[in-house]
Amino acid sequence: MLSEGPSKYGFPTELWTRQRVAVLVRRKFGVSYDQSGIWHVLRRLNWTQQKPKRQARERDEKAIQAWLSREWPRIKSLAS
Repeated sequence: MLSEGPSKYGFPTELWTRQRVAVLVRRKFGVSYDQSGIWHVLRRLNWTQQKPKRQARERDEKAIQAWLSREWPRIKSLAS
C-alpha cells in the first residue's frame, strides 16, 4: 500500500508521514499505533526516513543549462 503512494488513499501530497501511515493502518486494519509504533513498523519493513528534494515547480532545466553555458562564463571572466 505504501508503494502505491499517499494520493491513492486520499492524501493531498505524495509525502508519507508517520501520521499518514498511522491513519492508513487504522483505516485498513482497524489497528491504532502511535507515531513511535509506526516508526518501528516502518523500520521492520526497511522503509527509511527521507526528505523530498525541494525544487521550484517552474524550474526550467534547459534555461538553466543555457544560462550556465552562455552567461556564467561571461560573468566569471568579468570578475577576474
